[in-house]
Amino acid sequence: MGLDDLPRADAYYDPRPDINAVFYNEDAQFERLRFTLAHELGHKVLGHHDIYAVTLPRIEQEREANAFAAELLAPSPLIHLIGITSVDEICAAFDVSQLCAEAVLKRMYFFSPERWPHHVDMFRQDEEGRVIRKTIGTFTTAKEALLALSEYCVNPSVADSRLITVRQVWDLLIEDLKRRNVMITSPYKMTEKKLAGLMNAPIRDVRLAHLQRIFDEDMGDLKKSTVSQIKSKISMLFKMAIKNDYVDKNYGAMVVINATEESDPLHRPYTSDEIETLWMNTDDYRVRIILIYLYTGLRSSELLSIKITDVHLKERYLVGGMKTKAGKNRIIPIADCIMPFIRELYDKNKFNRSGRLCPKGTMWPRYITDAALKNLGIDRHTPHDTRHTFITWLTNYGVSEKIIKTIVGHSQTGDVTKDVYTHLVTDQLLEAVNKLPHTDNIKLFPGEKKSCTMVVQRA
Repeated sequence: MGLDDLPRADAYYDPRPDINAVFYNEDAQFERLRFTLAHELGHKVLGHHDIYAVTLPRIEQEREANAFAAELLAPSPLIHLIGITSVDEICAAFDVSQLCAEAVLKRMYFFSPERWPHHVDMFRQDEEGRVIRKTIGTFTTAKEALLALSEYCVNPSVADSRLITVRQVWDLLIEDLKRRNVMITSPYKMTEKKLAGLMNAPIRDVRLAHLQRIFDEDMGDLKKSTVSQIKSKISMLFKMAIKNDYVDKNYGAMVVINATEESDPLHRPYTSDEIETLWMNTDDYRVRIILIYLYTGLRSSELLSIKITDVHLKERYLVGGMKTKAGKNRIIPIADCIMPFIRELYDKNKFNRSGRLCPKGTMWPRYITDAALKNLGIDRHTPHDTRHTFITWLTNYGVSEKIIKTIVGHSQTGDVTKDVYTHLVTDQLLEAVNKLPHTDNIKLFPGEKKSCTMVVQRA
């Protein structure tokens, strides 16, 4: 047939009983035409136009027809017998196109005994007659494959646990954390990224050597504290797998860390001039967020976890916190100087779908701190430096250790009980934070003598 008569193809098969023929364009390239004819013949031989075609998606029909054509024109047993190992040799020996030859080699590699020694699948039909394939797994020896098949026939649910991947267990862990209202912070995302190469592997096949290789080769220049957090999250992953009877050992806890030591001091308090500079630039919302951290002592991620329902403007405190038993659900007094900033966040986000005082999107502490300080010409600080400054500040102004620990959520050595959450103690906490200087003439300790004032060049 001519090109104008063909439906956008070099050939097609007409399955109608009175026709039952393949029509083709004889002017097509020789190798391509041979493959196309073999492909159409495959549709007929494999019954794709019979009732079977209803149960097999079109894309699967095309893949089967391509496989049929490749094996018909360049049979893999002959390629093995002759000892051909290259695309050019297949093209020359069997008069097929380079594309066909590449497909044949790819299939030979994929199904070779060296790659998949013993691959076990189960097939069944559902109520509508569709063929469903269930992969049991791939095994090193025939004995292991037969054992797995036997286990599946006896108890499919137990055998299925063999196939549970790292990704599935990770999703279970994240789901459990969200159920317990634990924030999914950046260390979790970093851990997920480091485990990318293992995510599709069955977790029961993951060994200490696989994890150790990640820590030895893929941690770059990460500091020891960061690497320790990643190790902790992987250990949590394996604890979840143990809890669900997928594995017996926590290989995540056995990893040995060999990371870059911290070279700089872990935390550096803000100077008096730096805090004064922040107060001079409160028109920047990022600066207002930093000041909230400075005058509450909140951990870098705690502000993001506070819900609108935990904000008590009239009583002048927040309820929040995380990490430790003493730190959770504690009273956080709102100093008079930052009350306008808290009220602004409350009014802006009280109807937000997230239900939080600070939606996560634009409020990540690292972004806030780095961007704002760079704009003001202030040396870089970590997000936790505000908490360190707050504790140092209260100590310098004579606030008792007991009050400081109650505000920041450190464990007490005395007999402080739930009665710390009384009206009396709330007033004491407010009195403590209101001792801290603000706006101008900032001093980290009452007798500090400042020799100069920072000049700010706004970007």
